[in-house]
Amino acid sequence: MTDKAPIKTNKRLQQTQAQVNEVVDIMRVNVDKVLERDKNLSELDGRADALQAGASQFEASAGKLKRKFWWKNCKYGSFLNKKIKLNKVNIHLIIL
Repeated sequence: MTDKAPIKTNKRLQQTQAQVNEVVDIMRVNVDKVLERDKNLSELDGRADALQAGASQFEASAGKLKRKFWWKNCKYGSFLNKKIKLNKVNIHLIIL
């Protein structure tokens, strides 16, 4: 009976060691996944920052363009108003 006890203990120790090795392998895979995730998040953060900078630049350019065409519209509208008034005066003079 004493001969079987060390064999049982040895077998249990081997099973436990196999389980520990399996857990260690799983943890290594998990650490690799966490590192990969961190790398991907860093890249995504950089791309988001670049997109934000581009959006800010676009907003500023769009504002300038809007103001430019607003003034152009004002000038053109003023020109048309003057032209219409002159035409009304000319028509009025022709009628008289």
